[in-house]
This record gives sequence, C-alpha cells and structure tokens, in this order.
Amino acid sequence: MPDEPTPGELARRLEDRLGDVRDDIQQLGVRINSRVSMERYQYEQTTRDRDTQALAERIKGIEVYLTARGREREHALRAAQGPPR
Repeated sequence: MPDEPTPGELARRLEDRLGDVRDDIQQLGVRINSRVSMERYQYEQTTRDRDTQALAERIKGIEVYLTARGREREHALRAAQGPPR
C-alpha cells in the first residue's frame, strides 16, 4: 500500500486546497469591490456632464463680460483722444 497517501498526507493536501480556495475567494472579493454599479457610473457621468455644462456657461459669461469691457475701454480711449484728424 505504498501508493495510497496516509491520513496525515490527505489532511495536508486538503488544507493546502482549502487555503487556495480561500485565496481565490479573497481575490474575487477584491475584484467585485473594485467594480462600480452601472447606476453609480451613470449618476457620476450625469453629474460630470452637468458640472461641465455649468462651467462652460460660466466661461462664456466671463468672455462676454470681458469683450464688453474691452469695447467700453476702446470707446473711452477714442473719446479721450478726441476726434480723428
């Protein structure tokens, strides 16, 4: 009967396999926890899109304001210089 493992060898093999299974389950847990639900992804994308749109509108408002200020300054400079000669 030298081909048959001893009870101690069987127990060691089972413990090794149990350790492997535990490691696999832990790795799966890490992978599952790193996933994001589709609802969360869509919510974050919608929020990002809304924030981007608000920022674009704010930039456009600033550009309009600065353009108007520039025109006012040009008119003021022309008025200060007097009529063209």
